[in-house]
Amino acid sequence: MIFYLYSLRVIPSFRRKHPDKHPHYREKLLAIGDRIFTMKRSYIAKIGISRKDDRLPDRCMEVPRVVEGVELLADVDSLLPSYYALRGWDENGIPTAEKLKQLGIRPL
Repeated sequence: MIFYLYSLRVIPSFRRKHPDKHPHYREKLLAIGDRIFTMKRSYIAKIGISRKDDRLPDRCMEVPRVVEGVELLADVDSLLPSYYALRGWDENGIPTAEKLKQLGIRPL
């Protein structure tokens, strides 16, 4: 809830100061989103939620998706390592100290 309220306050004020044509508008919004998402993940990691709790909804895991005649099922275990690396988190889904420092977030 706090992160949502933070985004409601920051994004409109940024938008008023910088119109859509500002060259760094998109990058600034992506950085704000990355910061919020990483803060949220850092908090939930602190209360005990980890890789074992990261899963897709049952409908994605049970009902195959047909693409060009091939049935596909999501394999979360094989996708998580690359997702965590993309986010700058460790193999357990916890934001690294480097990522927190990069975003200016104090460790919890």
